[in-house]
Amino acid sequence: VAMHMMRGHVLAHVLAEMQGAGVKPLVIKGEQIAHTHYASPELRVRADTDLFISVNDLLPVQDVLQSLGFELTRPRYKSHQFTATKPLHADIELHLDIHWRISNEPEYARLLSYDECLSRGVTFELSGITMQGLHPIHALLLTCVHSWLQVGDQAERLIWIYDIHLLFSALDSDER
Repeated sequence: VAMHMMRGHVLAHVLAEMQGAGVKPLVIKGEQIAHTHYASPELRVRADTDLFISVNDLLPVQDVLQSLGFELTRPRYKSHQFTATKPLHADIELHLDIHWRISNEPEYARLLSYDECLSRGVTFELSGITMQGLHPIHALLLTCVHSWLQVGDQAERLIWIYDIHLLFSALDSDER
């Protein structure tokens, strides 16, 4: 709970700064599911927070993150994302994975566009601010693809299977 509160406070500040710079980040994957499908968000363990942005917002996002003391740790040209890291306390860091495509795998990178996800997204409360995430069907599709693309032990992570269960169970019969 303490980790969640610490991360959430800083994350809310980062997201507010991005919004102030005209960026509309979508909170995706574990962070979104924690806030939209779990009884309480601290019950969903997560090592990072994934944000989906427009490719046109890369420079403003980098500027915001650097102004807030984040280190950009992964070169942009290696994938469709970069990682920003900021120490919070002792051995605790906030890791943000900033995506400008929905997947790093070339065959799935354009599966869902940012504009499509933004127009059909859902809103939810994250540490006192209103954020937007993926439509539940898009969240389920991304979680299934992400899980399927992992190799070795990562592919069978129970938490992802449980996320898929929660996402699917929340759909109505027409959505299924």
